[in-house]
Amino acid sequence: MNVKKFFYWAKILVRNLLRLDRFFWKDLKKYIISIYVIMVLDVWFNFISRWSQAIIINNLIQIANWVTLERRTIIILAVVLVATLILPSFINIVSWFYRLVIWRKIDELINLTFIRKKASFDLNQLENTANTTLFQRVQENMWRFRSYFYTQFDISGSIFNLVAILFTLILIKPVVALVILVFTLPEAISKLSISKHVWTIDNLHWPIKKKYNYLKGLFFQWNPIMDIKFSGNIDFFTNKIRKIIDPFLIEQYKNDKKRSINSAMTIFISKVGIIISAFILIYAVYNKEMQIGTFVFLYGLIASFQSSLSFFFWYIVQQYEDNLYVEEYFQILDMKNEMRFSQNPIVLPAKITPKIELRNVSFSYPDKDKEILHKLNLTINPWEKIAIVWVNWAGKSTLVKLLTRFYDTTGWEVLIDWNNIKDLDLQSWWSQVSYMQQDTPSYMFEVKQSIAMSDTTRNIDMKKVENAAQMSLAHDFIKEFKNWYAQQLWRNFDDGESLSWWQWQRMNLARIFYKDPQVYILDEPTSAMDAEAESKIFETLANLPKDKTVIFISHRFSTIRQADRICVIEDWNIIEVGSHKELIANNKSYKRLFELQAKGYA
Repeated sequence: MNVKKFFYWAKILVRNLLRLDRFFWKDLKKYIISIYVIMVLDVWFNFISRWSQAIIINNLIQIANWVTLERRTIIILAVVLVATLILPSFINIVSWFYRLVIWRKIDELINLTFIRKKASFDLNQLENTANTTLFQRVQENMWRFRSYFYTQFDISGSIFNLVAILFTLILIKPVVALVILVFTLPEAISKLSISKHVWTIDNLHWPIKKKYNYLKGLFFQWNPIMDIKFSGNIDFFTNKIRKIIDPFLIEQYKNDKKRSINSAMTIFISKVGIIISAFILIYAVYNKEMQIGTFVFLYGLIASFQSSLSFFFWYIVQQYEDNLYVEEYFQILDMKNEMRFSQNPIVLPAKITPKIELRNVSFSYPDKDKEILHKLNLTINPWEKIAIVWVNWAGKSTLVKLLTRFYDTTGWEVLIDWNNIKDLDLQSWWSQVSYMQQDTPSYMFEVKQSIAMSDTTRNIDMKKVENAAQMSLAHDFIKEFKNWYAQQLWRNFDDGESLSWWQWQRMNLARIFYKDPQVYILDEPTSAMDAEAESKIFETLANLPKDKTVIFISHRFSTIRQADRICVIEDWNIIEVGSHKELIANNKSYKRLFELQAKGYA
């Protein structure tokens, strides 16, 4: 590593360390200060203990040579020696306790901050391949923040110790201090070089590690495990994992081997420094320039100095290596949302169903040239029950994400009550909408909490929970649970119950009903249900209060016949709009697809 790069990374390291300290200062101030005070005390207790030992040895030698000394002097020195040996042990217990407190608090703050920041990003940013790689790498190396934060204490402790020892050596034998410094530097240079190489290897092989993590993760999920066993593919997957990870491990092995050889060479050089220093001291004793106790004191300091200096460089290298990963964490924190929001957003009035309008809406993904939607025009009136049918499925979920502004249009606008959706306060819009995705996340809480997840701003209303479960038909199986609505979901938890796909679909519908929104957006809400349950659900939706708008997205024509209007989209454009009877009479795509499905049911 050249000097310019060294100072560049040193600058980043210091900047990130100061930023991390500010990050934790408010919550951990008293613990951080206490640890620094304890480190200073520990260094001086150690120094005084060594000096006391030296004086006692010198005095004992004088007594052995029939020199009379005051007993009081020996007793005082012995008391000081005992005190400096015992007190540090108790102080270090306090320090260890404070470090444990800091450890847990760091985990909490770092992870919660990361989660909040990631949740604030636009969908485009979350789906970006480079970003997902960065997120995964930071998540996998989150432990380095503890290491990064703690290492500053270790570095500070080493500096306190080195300054005290160096000051003493310079006063008594300055040449010894110079020898130790010169013979320890090669170890630091070697470690810095290897550390950068480790991070580079990790970065270059991250695509391989992503595949490895994916394949390994299959063995932690029930469905893939069952399929792998049933298909007799255990050996196939284990061999595939081995082939993916072996090249990475081989390169890591080479790097570890290089590191071990370099460490052996630099440690040998540093030990030579100690040997030369020892001979300098022995020569001083031989010439009667130094007493035996002073020799023992200084030799102990030399060994401690070399050890502290070696550890200091090791801590610096560790800090440098951790900093390479911490820098990526702060890179995420510094990322700005790509989606732009109004400085004075419009707040929609509560409990008033808005008119929704798409004007010449086009959309394409940032890394794609092909449009998913092209100049789409659609008006959804308040209180309307409208079904949207895709002939070829393209753009189905994208349209919903535009209506909820997870994406921004690339052409023209989405209007909510004649207001451009980009000018709205999104929370006021989202508070009026319930959106059931085709793959809605399943929350493994108690049944009542899982249903009430659509409105966590208030305490759980059990009357609303039960009513929502009855509307979605989830009550039919919930009443069979031992604990009813207090039943823990998922068998991985103690006394938990696992649900099937169709049961989760009813639970997710119950969550939608619990919120009681003004606008329902339902993407294939009954795809896992039998015909009878599906009919009951759509009857419930059709009988919702008249001030509700319901947007169905489905490919099952039997479920959408009751809609006020049916909108048929093909090749990114609306090709038909009307009621079921009107579209059958049109004798176009809708009728053809309806009859194809009806023939299948027959």
